[in-house]
Amino acid sequence: MFYKVVKLEPVKNLSSMHSLEYIDDKLNGLFICLKEVGYNNLKINILFENGFNSYRVIDRDISDLNIDFEDKKIDRLELCSWTFFKVINSKYSELLSKMSYGIYDKSEFEHYLFCCSNALIEVVVDKNVEYKIIKNI
Repeated sequence: MFYKVVKLEPVKNLSSMHSLEYIDDKLNGLFICLKEVGYNNLKINILFENGFNSYRVIDRDISDLNIDFEDKKIDRLELCSWTFFKVINSKYSELLSKMSYGIYDKSEFEHYLFCCSNALIEVVVDKNVEYKIIKNI
């Protein structure tokens, strides 16, 4: 799988790498808890409120994901430099559009990629769904 991505910095002064703690999938949204890799173990909570279309979690060791970041191709081993990305050429959004039998167009979706030390998390939401990131100690 090949993705073109842009780096997101949703909150200032974030650590570069995180591990997945847990995901809570509820009717009113998706809650993802990440923990900074390093000495301070700060937790980052990501909340996609009022719905989301789909998400998937892939074990990092078995992923065949390749990333084109700022026109430079990097592989999964080089993803350790950052956690938060937005996918530009989303094949996942295309798949969800096809599965909806034309109800949704892929242009109505936003695709986020969280590259953690232990997992890759992909979240596809409607463009009008906002997310919140909360830093906890």
